[in-house]
Amino acid sequence: MKEKILFVDDDPEILECYKRTLQKTFEIDTANGGEEGLKLIAERGPYAVVVADMEMPGMSGSAFLARVREQTPETVRMMLTGHTDIQTATTAVNQGHIFRFLTKPCPLDVILAALQAGINEYRQTITKRDVIMVQPLHPRGAASWTLSLGADTLTLLNAAGSPVIEMFREEAARYMRFDYALFHGMTITISIIPGLKGYSFICAKEPLATLLGWLPHKAPEVIRKEIRFSGIGVGLLGVLQLFLPQGPFWGWGVLLLLIGVLGVAVPKRRVYFLNIPAMLLVGLADFVAASPAEAPPLTGWPAAPLGPVVVGGMLFLWVAHQIALTSLNQHLRTVRALRDKSVAFLPEHSPIVNG
Repeated sequence: MKEKILFVDDDPEILECYKRTLQKTFEIDTANGGEEGLKLIAERGPYAVVVADMEMPGMSGSAFLARVREQTPETVRMMLTGHTDIQTATTAVNQGHIFRFLTKPCPLDVILAALQAGINEYRQTITKRDVIMVQPLHPRGAASWTLSLGADTLTLLNAAGSPVIEMFREEAARYMRFDYALFHGMTITISIIPGLKGYSFICAKEPLATLLGWLPHKAPEVIRKEIRFSGIGVGLLGVLQLFLPQGPFWGWGVLLLLIGVLGVAVPKRRVYFLNIPAMLLVGLADFVAASPAEAPPLTGWPAAPLGPVVVGGMLFLWVAHQIALTSLNQHLRTVRALRDKSVAFLPEHSPIVNG
């Protein structure tokens, strides 16, 4: 299969020239600007080489390539520019870890040689594999198995070193599940046929971190959107608190409103760990305030204020939502959903094998 190359520029005529000149030698995609380039990488990536113009409106070439490095670190990144000053080159290299820095106009033989060198570098990068040792959950004391992580494929090897399963990265995200066992800690289950055939392993902290780094990730824009949405929810619940008629609800409402504004203004994952305890505290306070002060008579139960009970219940539901957003399995579900929206899930020839 041909490795794909992406050219990103704000000039459609230059992009068309690249495609017309190079498409006989390479598989070329083009994008008009950084945002369109990131969208293409999410939908059609990974690309072996990405070439970006330095001067683009909105998102500069160095900023774009820095984002490419976050999304697909194995992609080889190159910069094309009409400026040759040292400061421009230094900024581009430092921000995007540029493999080649090419000046316009770039002769055809030079760009062909640079692209071929980039593809060779990409091939060397993807042949490097991380190896993770995992302990089968059953039977106890069984010899360790191996997870071999390539650039795009995961291979499960049994204790004898024979391959049991091989799957693409997106397939691994679909079939993998994380659980926490009381006596074993974090476990990984690869379910080929859910409920019928699968493999469960105990995974230590460091191998788990390696595996999570290899699995597909939500784009930073998606994470920021989720956090802002959560902040809006917290703020709206704070507004509801302000309308409750009695007790210290006004102060709790202001607290939630400020936390919600913080989540919208500073969409960082650590905001979740501020949202959750604050909403738990306020929700419990609502239920305490709504509880009857005296024991109920035998003839019936005294009516509790409905407002605090409803708002407290909504707070607990939003807490459950926030906790779900921080779980590993929810991360995998979101990655799969985003991927399934944009491209067919399985490659044309999937190498899943069962031994």
